[in-house]
Amino acid sequence: MLKKKRALNTDGLATLSASALAAVVGLLLALVILLVCDAKNAWPGFLTLVTGGIREGGVKAIGDILYQAMPIMMCGAGLAIAFKANVFNIGGGGQFLIGGFVAIYGAIKWEFLPGPLRWIVPLLAATVSGALWALIPGLLKAYRNVNVIISTIMMNYLARYMVNSLIKASIYNVTTGQSKAIPAEAVMPSIGLDKLFPGSSANIGIVITIAVCIAIHIIVNKTTFGYELRACGLNEHACKYAGIKEKRTIIVSIMISGALVALGGALLYLSGSGRNIRVFDTQPSEGFTGISIAILANNSALGVILSSIFIAFLTIGGQYIQSYGFVKDIVNIVTSAVIYLSAFSLLLRLLFESMARKRQAKRSQVSAEKGGVK
Repeated sequence: MLKKKRALNTDGLATLSASALAAVVGLLLALVILLVCDAKNAWPGFLTLVTGGIREGGVKAIGDILYQAMPIMMCGAGLAIAFKANVFNIGGGGQFLIGGFVAIYGAIKWEFLPGPLRWIVPLLAATVSGALWALIPGLLKAYRNVNVIISTIMMNYLARYMVNSLIKASIYNVTTGQSKAIPAEAVMPSIGLDKLFPGSSANIGIVITIAVCIAIHIIVNKTTFGYELRACGLNEHACKYAGIKEKRTIIVSIMISGALVALGGALLYLSGSGRNIRVFDTQPSEGFTGISIAILANNSALGVILSSIFIAFLTIGGQYIQSYGFVKDIVNIVTSAVIYLSAFSLLLRLLFESMARKRQAKRSQVSAEKGGVK
């Protein structure tokens, strides 16, 4: 039991070290990019980047970081639970878009709903729609062994064109070329965060996302379903012989994944901060950012909270460094470089875990030779 506990601690330390190293290397790369672009303002711009703009924006920047972390945290949590079951859901962009559309449609059309139900019901409807949308590639994977990466990518394109058509047919604003703005009574409440972080868009959504991440952590690590999900991710064929219904696990995991990602889209578009769905051929970036967040967090729901806030820090800090003369394109390069370099934490984690196991095996061998193992 003691050896098992030490092994778990070693794996956790390797994961944390890999993620931290990837983040540090990414930030150093960002500094190099800033130095190449403008050596004079590189250092103050870098400090602004790594502090999330708090040194310029103060408490408003903190609120903006929480708001920015809200949708990508849900995307990261959703994709992490699918990855945990070895189901590589790459359809986050489409699921995010489906959830956003259903939430906006419900907020505008369901005027009969009273009070808080004006935003709660669209939020729940968006979550269900994401689960149903993800069900399609889940069924194809479980019963026809269709490559889930290919099927979810194709579902992204289908979602994009379908949402465009539905918006034009129901909630289209001809003047702006995007969906109509949601009414004020359908906007999620700020629950005092607007006073705590004046000028920011922080609202109840950040509380919902953190609560969901904690719930997912408990489900994955403390329930029978969580055990089956993790076992299926380790070896699908062994699960079948152990009596675990691997098809059901695959379907349920990707449905939960789609539901959480769609919830992220709903939370973003129901925030009432002027965010609407534009009718053009581009996927939402949050769905793909969630992949990096899940990998950086090693598919841990609690780790997703930290990694999404880290990415939000960089994003908001990237907005503030424009005051030092860095153009918007440079900001996009810097933040993208850090986000995608973070994905290499998976390779680093595997390297660290391998090194740790070799050291542990060597210590065990030395201990055995000295008669320490009974």
